[in-house]
Amino acid sequence: MASSCIRSEGPNAEADIIECTVDGVTLRGEPVITNTAVMVLIASGSDRSALAPEFSLTEGATIEPASGTVRDFTTAQSYTVRSEDGKHSKTYTVSIIDADTPSFFNFDNWNRVGKY
Repeated sequence: MASSCIRSEGPNAEADIIECTVDGVTLRGEPVITNTAVMVLIASGSDRSALAPEFSLTEGATIEPASGTVRDFTTAQSYTVRSEDGKHSKTYTVSIIDADTPSFFNFDNWNRVGKY
């Protein structure tokens, strides 16, 4: 009979949002994810009343409400991520914000304005 001194790895203790995507709106850059918040900038004037963000989480973690759930983002929404081991959780505030900031810049077309 063979035995091993290597134990199997226990459940993951991390509870993090790694990525966020939002279909149906024009993003103004990559979502900004911190330790307890996700900020998504979208084109100004977009309808934020029924969006369903999708989240990628640390291995084995779960999120409540579920990723892809339609919610009203005219105000920030809270999501709770629970680790695979069930011992750790973290609450994230997810904000989807109108922004007129351009996401693409180039110098192909320009005009001189005023005297230099």
